[in-house]
Amino acid sequence: MKDHFDRSKKQLVERNKTLKKLKNVLDNLKITFFLEGGVLLGSVRNKAFIKWDHDVEIGVFVEKLNKKKILNILHDLHNKDISIDFVNYNFENFKINFHEHKHTKFSILGFKKKKNYITRYMYRYPLKYFYPLDTINFLGNKYKIPNNVENFLSWTYGNWRKELRSRDINAYMDAKPLNSKIYKFLINIKPRIQSFFSKKIYQIKAKDFFNQREFL
Repeated sequence: MKDHFDRSKKQLVERNKTLKKLKNVLDNLKITFFLEGGVLLGSVRNKAFIKWDHDVEIGVFVEKLNKKKILNILHDLHNKDISIDFVNYNFENFKINFHEHKHTKFSILGFKKKKNYITRYMYRYPLKYFYPLDTINFLGNKYKIPNNVENFLSWTYGNWRKELRSRDINAYMDAKPLNSKIYKFLINIKPRIQSFFSKKIYQIKAKDFFNQREFL
């Protein structure tokens, strides 16, 4: 997708309104979230959205989620005229993609505690930057962000003060946060294995049930 164009002032205002709607939904549901990716970088470096960034990402801790809360998020976003595009319920790589305007994709990304990191399929961050979270004033609202945010950005991006237009994660992100190819493969294949064995267990239980009925 060729979407490295600068968003107009009107589009950036619309983007901020959608972010406020998202904040309102999660705050009302008492779900802690933090700015992530390009919107975090923009809030610190540019004091604004990065004009050519195509999306807005926020992070949540999956340990604080459950089926009811996820359904409430989807329901409340829908009630604010926001279109849901994709949901991955797997807590190893939890994600909700949605949009209100075609010029900006929004994502809620789930992070899971693993030893000294919070992690998902593609990348991981040191736990120390997220407990506790800090706060930033961004475009008229307060948002949670990693603590020692400049150190965090240096760990994540290297020279984060230099602007770079790229959709290639290997180009703009330092190697340290990126999970290994083997880890990514295992995370991707795990739900398929679980699904396969769940079906087999169900088939076995169903077979036993019908075998028992023959003697009734």
